[in-house]
Amino acid sequence: MHLMKTRHSIAFFFLLTVLPLAAKDYNTAKLNESRLQLAEEARYPLPEQRLHAIRECGIGRLYFCQRSLIENLQDPDVEIRTESAYSLGLLGQEISVDHLKLLLDKESEKLKELQKDWQTKTPKQQEEFRLTRQEIYETLWAVGFIKSPKSKDVLIPYLAWEGEDFAPVRRGAASALDSLGDPASGEDIKKHLEIEKEDIIRVELYRALLQFEPTNSQYKMEVVNLLKSNEKWVRYHAAKAIHDFHIKEGFKPLEKAMLVEEDSSVLETLHQAYMILFYY
Repeated sequence: MHLMKTRHSIAFFFLLTVLPLAAKDYNTAKLNESRLQLAEEARYPLPEQRLHAIRECGIGRLYFCQRSLIENLQDPDVEIRTESAYSLGLLGQEISVDHLKLLLDKESEKLKELQKDWQTKTPKQQEEFRLTRQEIYETLWAVGFIKSPKSKDVLIPYLAWEGEDFAPVRRGAASALDSLGDPASGEDIKKHLEIEKEDIIRVELYRALLQFEPTNSQYKMEVVNLLKSNEKWVRYHAAKAIHDFHIKEGFKPLEKAMLVEEDSSVLETLHQAYMILFYY
């Protein structure tokens, strides 16, 4: 009887040990199946479901979605292309750079054609221009998150796009170069800073330079001076840069800026920058 109880105890202990493992293996298999299904859903289903899968592939860093996302760069739907480019940036694989460049080349040519004779364009063509410009912006952003020597060579030419209509393109390239943080891009960024008139883009370019010249007092003071801008988003991003790079020269100017700031989102960012300098 004692032996029987012992065996039952061992068997019970075994079940307690093995069943959770079996459940875990089952759940893992189901999870893997579910995740792999996303790669298929990123290719084929209805647009809403497809876009959801594309986003999940990027946010979840699901590298087996890579081929599906690259294929989607040829899709006729601009939203599918844009979201796929964005997710490829999140995956950060060097193999994507060439594919994203092909997309940029194609859509850049289209954008320049759409911009010609703007006054004669139909509302539909004007909307296509805006969507294509946003697609290029997002694709540049994606390239900026791929740590490859190729990335800067894709991004730099877009800093030279002239005109107000293309300012978002230049800003996308500048922001991407900040994310990339490649010291080899420094000289090109400095050349474009000399001719760039848009302060919102100048902030991004200074951020990019501060990535690899964090003690440069000229760059820091240029950012601080942009707190005086009449444009709220320039003030916002200048304060954000002061916060992110701990620009101590901004302490007193932040105090003054907070006294006169009317926009709540800018004021909050000014305060956050001020507090991080106060304590650190």
